[in-house]
Amino acid sequence: MSMANLIVQPDAAYLMTDSGLFTPSGMLLALGPKVLAVRSQALAIATTGSLHVCVLAPLLHSIPDWETCDQEVFVRALPGVVRAFYAGEGLNPDQLPSEVFIALYSRRMGRPMGLSFITGYPTPLPGVEPWKLSPCLQALNPGVDLCEVYGSGVRLRDPSFVPWRDAMPLVEAQRAIRAGWGFIPDGVSAVAGDITLTIVSAAGIECTSLHTYADVEGERVAA
Repeated sequence: MSMANLIVQPDAAYLMTDSGLFTPSGMLLALGPKVLAVRSQALAIATTGSLHVCVLAPLLHSIPDWETCDQEVFVRALPGVVRAFYAGEGLNPDQLPSEVFIALYSRRMGRPMGLSFITGYPTPLPGVEPWKLSPCLQALNPGVDLCEVYGSGVRLRDPSFVPWRDAMPLVEAQRAIRAGWGFIPDGVSAVAGDITLTIVSAAGIECTSLHTYADVEGERVAA
């Protein structure tokens, strides 16, 4: 698992990601971007779990005319592209699950949107169907109690919440989590390195750094 937050507001869709890649023991293996910006399709993609965006990027080329095809055709093709990769590599999507988050500016609707799909899960989730694109207006991975972070009344989807200004308390709370990171053992955090905010709006796609943690490759995340 990895940190990935998707928030859709009236004027933009936001992705928040860290840059840590970890070994099964929880050591920081490397630092690298976790968002794939597809500017020709006015969208950005983040993944959690076993599928990294550096693996996803070349897979997009299997979509016919991927840079110029209709945006909705491109988006609808994404689950099939990932599913074909899992099948081709002989990967079990329930044992090595991934979740894909898409922030886009809909050309047809003329507004920002969010979508997500999951490859599978070790334990079935009620109402969640693998490989099915679903609307996603807000997702926090890992989940935290927003009232504990911000106090009562916070609404991430309201424009009064300005991600570049207000997001770091949320990230700090997620970094403090020491359990539930999938294959990484309890007692270890899996939020590391650069915290990047990706903004998808009518103006295009913009990536900005919110913060950089001084984590060291080959070590566990500092407390």
